[in-house]
Amino acid sequence: MFNNSTFDLAIDNNFFAEKGQIIKLYRSMYCPCGSDPSNPTRSNNNCILCGGSGRFYPDPPITKNVVITRVEQDNPDLIASGLAVPGDLVMTESMLDPYPSEQFDLVTPQWGGMPFDGQIITRGSGTTDTLYYHAVNVDRCVTVNPSTGVVTSYSPKTDFTFSGRALDWINPPPLGTNYSVRYSALFNYVVFPPAFIRREGGTDIGSKAILRKRHLVFPNLPDLLAG
Repeated sequence: MFNNSTFDLAIDNNFFAEKGQIIKLYRSMYCPCGSDPSNPTRSNNNCILCGGSGRFYPDPPITKNVVITRVEQDNPDLIASGLAVPGDLVMTESMLDPYPSEQFDLVTPQWGGMPFDGQIITRGSGTTDTLYYHAVNVDRCVTVNPSTGVVTSYSPKTDFTFSGRALDWINPPPLGTNYSVRYSALFNYVVFPPAFIRREGGTDIGSKAILRKRHLVFPNLPDLLAG
């Protein structure tokens, strides 16, 4: 099976056993929400299922073992070529992986909360605003008066609580006010662009994919990944 290839299956298995980490892979599908008969893949911006992204993830995640590295550390050539940007990750999959990733699949590494400099949110109606990611811990939440430079801080439990991607206000800023929130996040990543199929001597030696933080590709994707 592996004639004409210098890659050794036993070495490949040992590499992933030693260096690999568990992820959850969510398979992407086109969302059939569009209303343009001339372009059925054009999404509906008001679709509750896909959030206007044109993609949804109907199936339970696939758990598998991959190797993930920072693009700046191991593949700076991808940045130089314009295929990746700083902050992206590179995911290498085994040559015998039965579920190779595809473009727009979602990847959730099973590590703890990672520092995230956060986001600016406009205070909406109701009691809840939505974060990009599941928050493990909220470090800071502030508003700023641009005319005076005065910073107003809001504290967990006293002014708000959080659970998953929901930030629930007790003592909220005024409606329409922009506020900045910094937190530790459980990141989702999009396979972007398509995975690179690697072959050596006619043998499939596994794919390599660029992973980009989900909010940079699909900022409005609903929280469908609780499983």
